[in-house]
Order: sequence, then C-alpha cells, then structure tokens
Amino acid sequence: MRRLWAACLLWAGIMLAGSGCNFQTYKSVPLAPQAVAAKFRRRSLASAGLRDYLQRTAGQSLKIWPPRRWTPRLLTLAAMYYNPRLEAARAGIGVARAGMITARERPNPVLSASAGYATFPHSPWALHLLSLIPWEWAGQRQARERIARRRIRAARLVAASAAWRVRSQLRRALLRDFAARRRLRLLALQSRHQARRTLLLRQRWQAGEIARPAYLVSQRSLLRVRLALEQAQSQARQARIALAAAIGIPARALRGQAFAWPGLRHPPNPKFLPRARLRRWAALNRLDLRLALANYRVAEAQLRSQIALQYPAFSLGPQYSYGESQSVIQLALSLVLPILNHNQGPIAQALARRNQLAAAFTALQARDRAAAVAARDQYASAWRIWQTARADARLAVRQQRDAAQIWRRGQTGRLRFNQAQLASNLGAQAQWQALMSAQSALGALENAVQRPIHMQRNQQVNHATSK
Repeated sequence: MRRLWAACLLWAGIMLAGSGCNFQTYKSVPLAPQAVAAKFRRRSLASAGLRDYLQRTAGQSLKIWPPRRWTPRLLTLAAMYYNPRLEAARAGIGVARAGMITARERPNPVLSASAGYATFPHSPWALHLLSLIPWEWAGQRQARERIARRRIRAARLVAASAAWRVRSQLRRALLRDFAARRRLRLLALQSRHQARRTLLLRQRWQAGEIARPAYLVSQRSLLRVRLALEQAQSQARQARIALAAAIGIPARALRGQAFAWPGLRHPPNPKFLPRARLRRWAALNRLDLRLALANYRVAEAQLRSQIALQYPAFSLGPQYSYGESQSVIQLALSLVLPILNHNQGPIAQALARRNQLAAAFTALQARDRAAAVAARDQYASAWRIWQTARADARLAVRQQRDAAQIWRRGQTGRLRFNQAQLASNLGAQAQWQALMSAQSALGALENAVQRPIHMQRNQQVNHATSK
C-alpha cells in the first residue's frame, strides 16, 4: 500500500518537474521613442546593410557604392529594406507562425488529488488520486493545423500586398519628383525668355515704336512666370520629402543623390495591352483577390474544424482510491455527452462565413476586372494626348530653329525669335505634362492588375509578377 502511494506521488512529481523545465520567463523589451527616432535619423542610402541587402536581393555585385544613379528598381529595393510598413507586415507573418505552435499543441493531462479524515474503524485516512489524459478524435488537431497553415498563407499575402503598396507609393513619389524638377527647369528657361522679351518690348516702348500696354502685358506675364517658378520650387521640395518618406529615410539622406529612370520617356503603346489580357491579369493576379481566396480557404478549414467538433473530446486515465485500509484502482472516463446539441450553432456560423466570403470574392473579382479595363482606357487616352503634345512640341522646336536661322541672317528681329523660343518652351512644358499624365495613368493601370509593365525595344510588353 505504501509502495503504491509512494509510486503515485513519484509519478506526479516527475510530471510536474518535467513540465517546469519548459517554462519561459518574461523578458521586458521597452520601446523608447527617442531611440526609435535616433535610429531613423541614422538611415542612409550609403549604409553597408542596404548594400548587402541589394546584392543579396538583386543577385549582382555592386562594385560602386553607393550607385552613381539610383534607378526605380534600386529605390524600390531600398524601400523594401527601410519602409516601416513592411516591418509591420513581416511581424504579422510572425504572429501567424506562432499560431501554428498553438495549433500543434496537445492538451495537458490533469492530476486531481484529495485527502480526508473519517471515523473508519480500521484507518481514519482517505485518499483519492485521479489522472486524466485528454484525447481528441482523429482530424481535430489536423484541422487546427490546416487553419494555421492557411492563416500563414494569408499573412504572407498581406505582406505582399503591403510590398506592392510600398512599390506603388515609391513610383508615384519618384514620378512626382521627376515632374517637379523638370518643370522647374522649364519654368526657369521660360522666365529667362520672358525677361528677354520684356526687355526688348521696354526698349521699343521707350523708343516710341509700341504702345505702353503691350509692354505692361509682357511685364505681367513675367511676374506670373516668376510666381509659377516659386511654386514649382516649393513643389520640388515637397516632392523630395515625399520620396524620402516613401523609401523610409530622412529627407537629408537624399542630398547629393542622382536618379535615373530609363523608360520614363517611352511609355508602352496601348495596342500591346489588350483588354482580354488585362482582365485575365486582374482576375487571377491581384493580391487582394488572392488574399480573399486565402481567407475563404481559412473559413473552409474552420468549417471542417467545427464539423469535427461534433464528436466531443474525452479524457481517460487511472484513478486510485484508498480508504478503510483498502486500495482501489479504476479506469476513469470523462466526456461531454452530445445530447442537447451537436455543435450546430458554430457549424452554421462557419458555413455562413464561408458563403459570405465566396460572395465577396465574386464581387471583388468583377470589380477588379472592370477597374482594369477602365484603367486601360484611361491610359490609352493619356497616351494619345501625349503623342499629340509631342508632335506639337517637335513642330515648335522646328519653328524655333527656323526662326533662329532667319534671325542670324538678319531677316527678322530678335523679338520674333524670342517669341519662337517661348512657343517652343510652352510646347515642351505641355509635352512633359502630358507625359507625366500618361505615366501616372500607366501607374494606375499597374495598380489595377498589380503587375509591373515595361516596354522593350520591339514594343512588346514585358511583365513580371511582383513578389
């Protein structure tokens, strides 16, 4: 009797000691805003960590660091390295992976003990020991693991969607920076031409060749150009700040950096972007659709899990009782009897949730297909406007060249040549504005199908799925 009692206590002690070896201790990780801000201020495009990341991701060695010119591809990789939005998305993947640990855990056994004193004739002591080991029906644990795996997949798609938004934000910021700085140069040139015209008209007005209103009109035009130039300088500064924010670095880290966009002046011809292909890309490739499909699969796994829970789990284990100098060993069973319900409520909720996500996926796919076609039509219209503006700018350049030759031969005055210079400058501004509108529409089309679209020399569209 005593040996059995000692064995039971020894077994219980071993179980408790073994479980105690795996306990974790709490470690405090304080979040200091000052330290986070200081770390952000130290970010730079010349850091060694960024160089290693670019070499590892781009698959090529960077012999010159930092690069002489930052292309959109390199800047996108830098944003993937620095942007805090991706850090939060990667943390979400870690949360989903931790859910797999929870899904794989087995329930702990239960040990129950009680002792008492009674007026028994032989022995006044009573002792009861009960050890229950929970058991699950086949498929319940696998169902939890299936849900966890699909949640990990959904978390990865959330991270991929965040990466695409970072890429899209960087493209818009870089396009805005290029547009602002080119417009600033064109306005500076227009200001010089208008100042020359105002000076010539002033000389003619002082000589009595023209009336004063003609000179005042030119002077007002000069003031408006200078006002636009001041506004363009402010827009250029704001665009550079927005570009730094899109990368995830302080604005001062962009000082002294040069940027290049090889395909900026050559947007692809819309005829190589058929509507059927874009609808197919939108219906199959968009990350929000893939995320909606992943959520549907999670809901489907949850439904299977609730159906498996119709069969209740049970606990089985030995029971030892001692009283009146007698020992009794029994096999104990504990379970919930599925009499009043068979888990119909959670099953109905899981089924309704799956149907809801299926309907949402259908509606989202239809919306994305229509949005892709609309974005394609908008880009085609912007591309045609750019073609017209480019043809007009080329004619203005030819007129300026002809006016320059005529002026050099002395067949016309400087004022006529200056007028041709202003017309050429205005044509260049109109062409650049149309090109920026076309590139902005191309970016909206890329967002509609969530695929980068590039143009090769043979005008064929080259596309690559974003990672």
